Amino acid sequence: PAHLRARLTGTPSEMVMEEFTGKIGDSDISGDFRMRAGNVPHVRVEITSDRLNLAPYLPPLGDNEEDDVPADGRVIPDTPLPLDFLARFDADIDVTIDQLIGRALTVDDFDIDGSIADGDLLINNFSLTGQRGGTLAMQMRLDNTGEGTADFAMSANGSDLILGLHAATIDDLTLLPLYEISMEATGQGATLRDLASTLDGNLRLVGGEGKIATGGFSMNTGDVFDQILTTMNPFASTDPYTTVACSAVVLQFADGVVTGRPALVQKTDKLLIFANARV
Repeated sequence: PAHLRARLTGTPSEMVMEEFTGKIGDSDISGDFRMRAGNVPHVRVEITSDRLNLAPYLPPLGDNEEDDVPADGRVIPDTPLPLDFLARFDADIDVTIDQLIGRALTVDDFDIDGSIADGDLLINNFSLTGQRGGTLAMQMRLDNTGEGTADFAMSANGSDLILGLHAATIDDLTLLPLYEISMEATGQGATLRDLASTLDGNLRLVGGEGKIATGGFSMNTGDVFDQILTTMNPFASTDPYTTVACSAVVLQFADGVVTGRPALVQKTDKLLIFANARV
């Protein structure tokens, strides 16, 4: 069952939906919506929710495993940034959700506060609390230069995060190592590939001790670590867990070139891994 209640008023130049409340299944939503007409329309949206369950409306996991590969075979697509779209309207958006439920992930304290003005996109705050109580906060801006390109900048900081490592049970989840992350990045261009090719900044990821169930690396490493552990450790196929003592990823971005010396350090109960990188 679903219902929506709101007070709707309007004039030839403005529409206002105040104090709307709605409920769909076990989800609730409330807030205000205002749209003002003009050469550059303006939209203001404020939404709050105690619980928003999107899982029933999302495609099953695995449906999009085979993503389209660019025709030129390169990893990062030459997709244009939506600069024309951002120039068509101004907006202020404030969304606060106490519990947000997806197919594979549930987060608490989800908050996004952003605006679009004069073709510029600004995310003042994007933050959430993870399944083990960890927090992630991000800021981002995309400034339209007016010449068909944009200046991009973002920063992110997080602590006590599990970063997508797979856990089949609650017990497995409580054993996972927790990570701290910090990232700063800037770039310029008209496409995603342009941003990547001009990227400057750094990424630092540090993990503590914990246990990862066999196969648990596959969520964010494409089975690389699982294959290494299976090859190096003859008991990997029978060991239910890999015990991680510590891990770190440190990368530098300069004019689109990614380097790390070392890029990765990880110590487990069976292996000590060092890896350098230059991309």
